[in-house]
Amino acid sequence: MIDTFIQRLPKPKSQSGDTLIEVIISALLVGLIVVGTLTGFGNVDRATAQQRAHDEAAVLAAQSQEQLRSDPASALETIGSSGHAYTQTVAGAIYTITQKAELQPQSGSGAGCSVTETKRQSGNAFSISSTVTWLMQKATKRSAVTASSIVTPPTGSALEVDADNAPVATSGVSGVTAVVTYTPAGGGSAVTLEQTTGIEGCVVFGGIPSTEAEVEIPKIAGFVTRSGAAKYPSLGVNTQEVKLAPNYTTHHEILYNEGGAIEAAFDYNGSKVHKHLNNEGQTPEIEETPSGDTFVAFNSNMESTPDFEVGSTHYAAPPSPYNPVSSTYKPSAESPKFLFPFPESEKKPWNVYAGDCVENNPETITSKAIVPTQVYVNPGETKTAVVVPTSYVTLNLYDEREKVVNEHASEKWKYYETGTSRSVTITNTKCSGGEPPNNDSAPSPSTKHVQATTTGKENGGHLTDPFQPFGKEFELCVLDAEQNGGQIYRVKYENKTLLGNNEQPVSIYLPQRPTAEVKTERAAKESAYGTKKSAYETEKTKYTTELAKYNTEKTKYTTELAKYNTEKTKYATEKTNYENYKNEYEKTGNSEYQTKYKAARTAYKAAETAYKAAETAYKAAETAYKTAETAYKTAETAYKTAETEYEADKTAYEKDKTEETEGASVAVEKGTACS
Repeated sequence: MIDTFIQRLPKPKSQSGDTLIEVIISALLVGLIVVGTLTGFGNVDRATAQQRAHDEAAVLAAQSQEQLRSDPASALETIGSSGHAYTQTVAGAIYTITQKAELQPQSGSGAGCSVTETKRQSGNAFSISSTVTWLMQKATKRSAVTASSIVTPPTGSALEVDADNAPVATSGVSGVTAVVTYTPAGGGSAVTLEQTTGIEGCVVFGGIPSTEAEVEIPKIAGFVTRSGAAKYPSLGVNTQEVKLAPNYTTHHEILYNEGGAIEAAFDYNGSKVHKHLNNEGQTPEIEETPSGDTFVAFNSNMESTPDFEVGSTHYAAPPSPYNPVSSTYKPSAESPKFLFPFPESEKKPWNVYAGDCVENNPETITSKAIVPTQVYVNPGETKTAVVVPTSYVTLNLYDEREKVVNEHASEKWKYYETGTSRSVTITNTKCSGGEPPNNDSAPSPSTKHVQATTTGKENGGHLTDPFQPFGKEFELCVLDAEQNGGQIYRVKYENKTLLGNNEQPVSIYLPQRPTAEVKTERAAKESAYGTKKSAYETEKTKYTTELAKYNTEKTKYTTELAKYNTEKTKYATEKTNYENYKNEYEKTGNSEYQTKYKAARTAYKAAETAYKAAETAYKAAETAYKTAETAYKTAETAYKTAETEYEADKTAYEKDKTEETEGASVAVEKGTACS
């Protein structure tokens, strides 16, 4: 463009001297040269300053590295991967030095630790780095100066805390906080470190200048140990002491995981509905839904006894939220979400069955005819619809005495108590007073299960909830608050088959009086009966004696009377002979008749004497006989009276004896509650 401009100017008349334009151009060129030269000198100065700063940063980084190499492991652990920063001023420039120290893996994967890989272990070496930054470096966006190296602290050990799901871990447990406390070997205050496991299920505490440390795992809501405790290692124990090998990684395993739960669905004979005929043995059939209130989840893999938990349809209010409460009957129940999730690799599932303790295990009670349901639970999840088999308990409640009911064997149903419901308490006797379940140290749950009897013509007089756990001994108690001022009926039974006690139903007769009362009355009547019996036997003996005496005297009287009659007859004969001979003598004067007359008179007098003697003996015998007869009659009357009284008391005694044997398996007592 300049060239074009010059060409358009008229040519000068003379070529000597400088024109104005030439001067301007020359000045411009000189200015450009000067500016370029000065700029080059400035760039050289700036480059030199940056290099000096970089070199100074390198020196500071090296100094930092030397410091870190001499630091103990505890100091490196404190610095950690988050770093420690400080500033230093050199020649008016402020430098920021950031130090970091990260524990390095000993072998295997580059990750710090893993509970499932035995080769992936953390050593006791630290990767240390020192990064130096300064204002000019940031302004020019140049890279910071970083120096790094691998060092092994002069003193210290490493502790790896592994949160496992099993002794042979198949996965780690995340979210578990480990608190490690130690006292440095050289003395000083206790040092506390804390980390939380990640997806690998482990944390590493490196550079511990001590040969022992205490590990505490703070309680985590919803987590549980293999022994069923809510806190690791267990309730009442806060820490575990761990011995550390110098300059080596010590592994400390904890088995602590989020608990799972089981939802039990009660079942009878493989069905959710049970049908049977009504009280009269006719249709329409009665439909009942199997229900329950508690169940057992047992696992022999728990590290200590008790090795079972109890699930329920209802639980106590805080502070005992895991304590099962009985007597709320529903088709299903759920355990606390507090069951350790044993992995399937251990082949130790949870065994689930109805009841309150291991004494209700149907496998042992039914000789394996019925077996528990086996399931595994997952952390934080509920295993639903787990079938729980039950037995069937038949209660027949009558409003009449056993004797009357038995007299109408074909129509016993007519005597069921169908009008008024009675309270029923079933006690799981074998579980009472035994080892309580491991429900987070809950107080021993009640083994008493309260329900009622049914009403109505079709199905009245039975249990409202007849589906019960298997077991060798139960006590069923019925309360009748109206009967005799309040009576309690207790009977023991067992459930060793699917049909429960159907072969021998529990039969209770409400008019049955208290056993102690019946026994007391019977004892009193037995005493009275014994007294009357003794009196009767005494009078009978006396009567027998008097009767024998009477018979003896009567025989004697009879003998004397016969003798008397004989002598009297002889006397009459001799007297007649005497009188005849006397009359002939007087009539004829014949001496022969006189001789006979005199002889006859002698015989007659002798016979008269004998006759008189026999008469006296006879009269005496008659008197004795009459006396004996009177005594005998009196004794007979007393004997008959005693016999009548004895028979009356005997009848009452035998009646009470019969009443006592009625409902012999049922103990009846006065009371207003089934305690």
